[in-house]
Amino acid sequence: MKPNEHESADELDAQLRSALRSEDAELLARLDSDPGIFDTVRAGFHGRTAWWVYVTSVVQVVLFGIAVWSGVKFFGADSLDDRVLWGVPLLLTGSMVGTLKMMILSHVERGMLRRDIKRVELQVATLSLRLQERAAG
Repeated sequence: MKPNEHESADELDAQLRSALRSEDAELLARLDSDPGIFDTVRAGFHGRTAWWVYVTSVVQVVLFGIAVWSGVKFFGADSLDDRVLWGVPLLLTGSMVGTLKMMILSHVERGMLRRDIKRVELQVATLSLRLQERAAG
């Protein structure tokens, strides 16, 4: 390798490091701003699994409607048999709605966790780069 090639490689490395630092700073600034709960839930409706969130949301609305209808019939029932007839669907649909909500919240939490892991990875990479520069310099 010629001396000029070595110097140009060092210059290129320096340029890459400075570009990486500016990109890292920009990305960290973007990641450090925590979105609110509504922004986080809204983010669940985008991406590869958005169809799943849409489907479960529609199913939740339908099940909630059935639960309300069963609840009205349950509290308006005169006999014990009618209360059992409407109480069972009320309990089942209520628990299904709760389960679907927990599934969606789990999906949202996974996205938040992924974002935090990316932030830590970026900070570790930046620290590693700084330690390499100190060792070299």
